[in-house]
Amino acid sequence: MVVPPLIYLSSGALSLVSLRKGAGSGVTVLVGAGVAAVLLAVLLSNSPVPGIVFTLAVWAPALLVALALRASASAGIAVTSAVGLGLIVLITLTLLVGDPAKTWGEPIGKLLGPMLNNAGIDPGSEEAKAGLERLAALIHGVLAAGFAAGTLFGVFIGRWMQSLAYNPGGFQEEFHQLRLPRLLALAVIVALIGDVLLEGRAGDFSRDLTLILLTGFLFQGLAVVHGLVRLMNAHIAWLIGLYALMFVIPHQLSLLLALVGLADVWFDFRARKGPGAAPS
Repeated sequence: MVVPPLIYLSSGALSLVSLRKGAGSGVTVLVGAGVAAVLLAVLLSNSPVPGIVFTLAVWAPALLVALALRASASAGIAVTSAVGLGLIVLITLTLLVGDPAKTWGEPIGKLLGPMLNNAGIDPGSEEAKAGLERLAALIHGVLAAGFAAGTLFGVFIGRWMQSLAYNPGGFQEEFHQLRLPRLLALAVIVALIGDVLLEGRAGDFSRDLTLILLTGFLFQGLAVVHGLVRLMNAHIAWLIGLYALMFVIPHQLSLLLALVGLADVWFDFRARKGPGAAPS
């Protein structure tokens, strides 16, 4: 419960330096933090590998996305950059690991076996094995999408801290204007078609690609909701309720928000409720 917030805060701190001071200072902080992570890993596990992996998988991507945000001053560019890095992760996993169901099926079974037993489900049953195999088949897409979302979360924390210190209200304005390119929306449609029509590894890759792309549109969906709440002078309780629901039905609500973000590419819901919108 403690570690994930610390990870995001550390990425946020690195992003803050990169956003404020630029690439040189960001790289300096990255190298220093990486050395500290490697030393800590050696002390705890007698191996530098965990520290190296953490630095390359968490802090280095945050630095790259933060620099993209600094250069563009566009939350949409930041999201697109993170989605692109997620795609690189997916391709790397696909090439190095191969079939995720075969590779991850047994480890996931061992991890979730006790939970299934506690729920009164026999992990060795055919139904349980089939469910675990389906879950294992999704692991590459889930990891890549989680990587992109986690990177963005850390960078946006850094942008928020920068806004508090140097430009109050700036992060809110930037986030409310978040829009992804229509080309990315078309890529979602192509990936969905591939998921339906293609079989085997190509179909699996299309499904994983869809998951990564929709992660980007999840952020646009959140931006739409935040923007509409502000434009309509709605009570903040709407946002509190939204995030509370994220803990109750995270998968369903995340998909709904991603679809809202995808539709916003064509319908621009915020412009329809903006100051220049025609009265309804």
